[in-house]
Amino acid sequence: MPRVAVILALVAAAQAASLSSRGSLLRLRGGGDEFRKEIHAKLNACPVFCILSGENNPVGVRLEDGTVETVWYTEPAEVMLLYESMLMHSESVDGLHIGCTPLGEAFALCGGWDASEAAHKGRRIQGPREVVERASSALVAQLQAKGIESNWQLPLFCHDDFQP
Repeated sequence: MPRVAVILALVAAAQAASLSSRGSLLRLRGGGDEFRKEIHAKLNACPVFCILSGENNPVGVRLEDGTVETVWYTEPAEVMLLYESMLMHSESVDGLHIGCTPLGEAFALCGGWDASEAAHKGRRIQGPREVVERASSALVAQLQAKGIESNWQLPLFCHDDFQP
């Protein structure tokens, strides 16, 4: 049986850039720009889903505080629920449909490695709600212990068999 490595990691623009600015976990692992490109390419093997307009632009949802947030979902069932709700309550956007984006591209759209709040404000990737709710507090605590900000969390589970 192959050695199983399960890594629960957070992918967030501010976290990654914060690590990068501190001497870098990426450099410790032997990377920099090339390592980021490799991560981006591996993330692109995973699809994420969002609501798109008829012009194929991501459609955001107005939050209680009045801000608009665009979300890419890792779980198709969760984006389907949002889509059905939007169809029932939104007449202002024609051609609503569900679109698929490679995870690496969605990560870049959500700010990527940029630590500035402006880079990721209003855009995020949503992992399975149940998993995020269970894992979020432990993951945030790990980051806070290292002095790293957490703007959003996306638990990723990796396995040795996933490596090329």
